[in-house]
Amino acid sequence: MAGFLSRTAEPPASPAAELSPGSAAQTENVLPGVTIDEGVRKGLGLQLAEVTSSSSAAVTRGTAIVLDTAALTTVLADLEAARADASTARDSFERLQKLYADDGNASRQAVETASAQWATARAHVATVEARVRGEWGAQLVDTLRSQSGLLQGLEDGGILLLRAEFLGSLPAAAEKLEYALLGTDPDDPAAQTVEFLGRSRAPVQATNGPSVLLRLKLAPGSDPGFRPGERLPAVAASRSGPDRPLVPAAAVFADGGLFWCYVERPAGRFDRVALASIERVAGGYPGPEGIKAGDRVVVRGAPLLLSLERGSGTVADEG
Repeated sequence: MAGFLSRTAEPPASPAAELSPGSAAQTENVLPGVTIDEGVRKGLGLQLAEVTSSSSAAVTRGTAIVLDTAALTTVLADLEAARADASTARDSFERLQKLYADDGNASRQAVETASAQWATARAHVATVEARVRGEWGAQLVDTLRSQSGLLQGLEDGGILLLRAEFLGSLPAAAEKLEYALLGTDPDDPAAQTVEFLGRSRAPVQATNGPSVLLRLKLAPGSDPGFRPGERLPAVAASRSGPDRPLVPAAAVFADGGLFWCYVERPAGRFDRVALASIERVAGGYPGPEGIKAGDRVVVRGAPLLLSLERGSGTVADEG
């Protein structure tokens, strides 16, 4: 039997009929889409994935700034060297002081010289610390010292550090939120989850809102393409909230200023549904009304479906 596809006509181009999240057209379940048979479906190579359920709720947007980890590791190495010199100078002073006090095997002049050297080393540490904290922020330096393996990861190139700044106040403690980087291309819905390291207050910020340190772990030999100073859209979301469907980011595409996904329906039907929210976290989007956990969405081949939907309406497959 010849393969076929059919499409639902687009709504009229009048303002009242434009589709948007929650519009009358979708509420009345008059959805754009396309119907195809199994032969066409196989030819398109469609891949589908299930809509999951999540209690995460996007709460606020912000901007993440990629930090220059090469420059940071250099100044931190300077700081560690200064601290090591101060530790050595202290040990020398304490040893000579004990010798002088016990049996006079060290001269008073030697003790005074060692004391002066220790004082000089301490002053050098204070100077370097002030420079590092002034350039990078105290929280960043303290976080790096308290978390084992973080500095090594920076030196090896396995970790990327970012500082995210938010315009509005966070509704919960920063450590109880989830964070994600959004794609810099508005047509690319990919998001990357990043880990919270601690609160931060940079010496200079673009906003007066809260700021946090974030860590992006990189696969060995990978290059995400981010460069120091680059600014990336970011989002913070609460970990708790009402369960709601979460559409995989790979299923989402941009068209006409909106984000859409194709939802599989019975009899070879694929509805094109506009998202209820463009806030993304943990690699997904909140599902609009009419989508539930367990529904299947197209994660590969959506542009082909869109092309067919907007084609002549019927395509023959004589195979």
